[in-house]
Amino acid sequence: MELVLSSLSEEELEDVVRENERKWISKGIDSAFNMINSSMTNTIKGFRVVNEQAGEIEIDFEWYKEMSKAFVCITDKNISDLEFDCDCSLGSSGGMCGHFWLGVIFSFKKNFFNISNWTLFELPQEFIRKIENIEIIETKSGALLLTDKASDNFLLQEYIGSEISVKNGEILRSERKSYEYEGKETAYYLLTLKDAIVEKKTVPELTIRLSEGLYTKNLLKIGDRIEVKGKLIKDKFQGLLVKFIRHVTIGKLEKSKVKSITKDKHWTLKSSSNANKSYTITLKADGSWSCTCPQFTFRKKQCK
Repeated sequence: MELVLSSLSEEELEDVVRENERKWISKGIDSAFNMINSSMTNTIKGFRVVNEQAGEIEIDFEWYKEMSKAFVCITDKNISDLEFDCDCSLGSSGGMCGHFWLGVIFSFKKNFFNISNWTLFELPQEFIRKIENIEIIETKSGALLLTDKASDNFLLQEYIGSEISVKNGEILRSERKSYEYEGKETAYYLLTLKDAIVEKKTVPELTIRLSEGLYTKNLLKIGDRIEVKGKLIKDKFQGLLVKFIRHVTIGKLEKSKVKSITKDKHWTLKSSSNANKSYTITLKADGSWSCTCPQFTFRKKQCK
């Protein structure tokens, strides 16, 4: 690789960069959105505003089982020469890693800079469209996170790190997992619950983790409706996951025990394929969902 690069003229190097610039930028942006949506192995623990007037923020994240940091400073004044430093392998060598783009998104959402003043390079239109659905939330544990209103995790993001009650969830799938530590095998079960009620919200699908002992003791099977309490975490591989469950209640929950929703709630989101179209998602008072997108309207299938 070094031999090839050293043999290129300055003009040829510029052509290589120009040809690959959009691909490199898109890769970093995709990495950032994967982290927001809990589908990458490095977990974002939270954002901190170090100096609001100077637009300085820090990002705490787990990188190969170690706590790491990224520092970002972007304002309208320094946007052409912004400050960035990161502990990850790509960021520490000066690359625009996913943590860099997380910092860009967070800083923009905090109004530290105006996106129209961005002059470093051309931002993909897809990026500008996607960040419209991003919000800053504060979890019950006090951490600041980015959440994507268009993602399946949006309903529960604010409860990350907190104990939650999961009610009336129907077991849709069950998978036995195991790992070995110091010569001893430990087994557990991952259950996918359908239409579980969490903090007055009906969640289409939710993954919970049970010990093998708890699973076999209750003779659980597909179709059972269960109630559990546990801690909601951002798992590196499963996304949002309810763990540390000590007890399972089986059977349909009485309607009187479920807090009812008195008014319909509506969310408007832009289409992921057509920026000129918007769809309305409705959570009805009876706990059912509807969406005006074609997939739900015509095929009656669960949409994004």
